[in-house]
Amino acid sequence: MAIITYTQDFPITRTEPFGIDVSMHNGAVDMAKVRAHTPKITFAWGKTGESWGYEDPKFDGYRAGFEDDGIWFGGYHFFYPAEDPKAQVRKFLEIGGKSLAGYAWDMEFSHGQSPEKILKGLGIAVCEMLNMGLPVWVYSMPYFMRDHVIPEPLAVPEWFKHVNWWIAQVLTSGREHPGPVEEVRGVSPEQVIIHQSAWKWKGSLIGQVGSHHLDGNRWLKGTPGHEEVLVIPDGNSQDGTQNVPPPEIDPNQKIFKVISPNGLNVRDVPIGQLGSQVIGYLPCGATVTALELVTIGQDVWARIGDWKCCAVKYKGVVYLE
Repeated sequence: MAIITYTQDFPITRTEPFGIDVSMHNGAVDMAKVRAHTPKITFAWGKTGESWGYEDPKFDGYRAGFEDDGIWFGGYHFFYPAEDPKAQVRKFLEIGGKSLAGYAWDMEFSHGQSPEKILKGLGIAVCEMLNMGLPVWVYSMPYFMRDHVIPEPLAVPEWFKHVNWWIAQVLTSGREHPGPVEEVRGVSPEQVIIHQSAWKWKGSLIGQVGSHHLDGNRWLKGTPGHEEVLVIPDGNSQDGTQNVPPPEIDPNQKIFKVISPNGLNVRDVPIGQLGSQVIGYLPCGATVTALELVTIGQDVWARIGDWKCCAVKYKGVVYLE
């Protein structure tokens, strides 16, 4: 039976991890009230800015508050399709640095640009950050993606597979959307990690002194800090594993090449160890130097730096050779 609470002006029946997103319009936030909030706030996003110029003056304060409380915290940045995407990357990183839990491009403005230009510009920004090893997200709405970013017959770009998706779909009544979210062309359901499900949460419940309402979000896959970009291994079997026996791994090999066509995640520690999370990405064809090979059961992991590793072989699938 679903748990029903009435801390809002509507019943809350969803049970996935809950989070919020904030900008200067929300004003001050009382972290004591954040800690006491029901449902528990387990993740948060703060607006870094817009395009290549505007910076949200509240971002640093929000970041310090949530991170000091141990709450997963990412930054989101409005993407302007008519402006230089690389300049927007520079501004995003100038504000947020390179240690945020997530970097989301907020894609909700077309500014009169064609879908072709929007898709190309967003792709440049996304890939620029993926190549830095950053955990990249895209925030948007199903209707906006359909009409302005990826309408038929545009081809779905490869980078769609290498980002996490934060999809907004709310009810006009202000009540929380029960889910699931409408599908977005080119995005698998497994990649939709967050559903922005309501826009009329009471901001007063977290001490908000700005706008009355607050966006509410649900974490759909696992728990905050354990998200990962979907990597689909090559092969034809139904469970995604290779149909041919994988080759033996030479324990003395030092130089490896990524052979997975969809690239490979870099993690702080191997999957299965406490706190394992994605901290970077390697494209297909990239070479890495293994400082050490670690065998865990039938799996083999390469340590490629301090608190950096990637799978050589995992669940029977070979990612490096």
